[in-house]
Amino acid sequence: MNAFRFSNCRLHRRSSAFTLIELLVVIAIVGILVSLLGPAVQRARESARRLECENHIRQLALGVTLFHDSFGVIPSNGGADPKSTLTLVGGTEIQPTTYENVTAITFTWGVGNPNWVGKKQTGSWCYSILPKIEQGAAYQNGNCGVSLPLFACPSRPRGPAMATADDQYARYQSDGIAMTKTDYAGNGATFPDRPDVISFRAIKDGLSQTLLIGEKAFDPVVQLDTSWYWDEPIWLGGSKGTMRTGTKILTDRVGIEFRENWGSPHDGGAMFAFADGHVQFITTSADWRRMAAALSIDGGESEGLAQ
Repeated sequence: MNAFRFSNCRLHRRSSAFTLIELLVVIAIVGILVSLLGPAVQRARESARRLECENHIRQLALGVTLFHDSFGVIPSNGGADPKSTLTLVGGTEIQPTTYENVTAITFTWGVGNPNWVGKKQTGSWCYSILPKIEQGAAYQNGNCGVSLPLFACPSRPRGPAMATADDQYARYQSDGIAMTKTDYAGNGATFPDRPDVISFRAIKDGLSQTLLIGEKAFDPVVQLDTSWYWDEPIWLGGSKGTMRTGTKILTDRVGIEFRENWGSPHDGGAMFAFADGHVQFITTSADWRRMAAALSIDGGESEGLAQ
C-alpha cells in the first residue's frame, strides 16, 4: 500500500495579530462609543449634582423654619451698625464696605454677632441659621473662612474662601480677611434688612406659594473668588450677596444681567425653596409676572410657577 507523504505539504495558519486595517476599525469603534457615552456620563454626573443642590437648598429652608420655631420670626438679612465691626489681628476694628465704582456709593455691611438675634442681628440670614444647620461652632467662633458646603451649588465650582482684591467693579474694605460665600440667596420680601423681620404668619399669599430661597445669578468673570461684587459673604449683613428681588432666572454665563436676579449653572433653570419647605426647579422661561407674584408675601396672587 502506498503511504501518504506529507513531507512536501505545508500547513498555513492564519496569524492571530491584528492587521493595520482591523486596528483602525477597532479604534474608530472605540471612538464612536466614547463619543456616545461621554455626554451620557456627563448628564448622569450633572443629574447627581442637581439632586445634591436640591438637598442643600432644602436643608437651608429647614434651617430657616427651625430658626422661626425658636424665635418666632424669620431671620433678617442683617445690616450695618456702628458697633458691628471686624477685629483685625492687631486689634484694629473696621466696618466692612464695598465702594461701587459705577455709582460712587460706599455700602457698609454688618458683621454677624453670636450675641445678637432677631431685629438686632447684623449678620445675614445665612449667618443666623448656622446653629440650625449643625454649624454652631462657626457661628460662635467667627471663623469666617470655614468651609460650608451646604451654601455651595455642586455644579458651580468655587475655590476656598479668599481675601478680597479691588477690581474694575468695586473696592472692598475687608483687610485681608477671607470669608465664605453662598450660591443661594433669600427673597428680599421674606428676609428684609434689619431691624425689620417678619413671621410666617405675615405671608398672606400662602407658604406653598411664596419663594423663600433660590440660587442666585452668576457671571463667572465678575463673581471671582476675590470679589464681593453682588457676592458678599454670609457673615456680612444687609448685602445683595445673600438676597435677591429680581424676576429673571438666568443660566451662568459671561455678560448676563446678574444684579438682583436668580440663576444657576444647571441647564434650563434654578432650584428654589418655598416658605413651606418644598423645593422646585423653576425654568428660565418662567413668566416674570408669576415670579413677581411668588416673591411677594401679601399681594393676593395665587398663580403657580411651572417647573
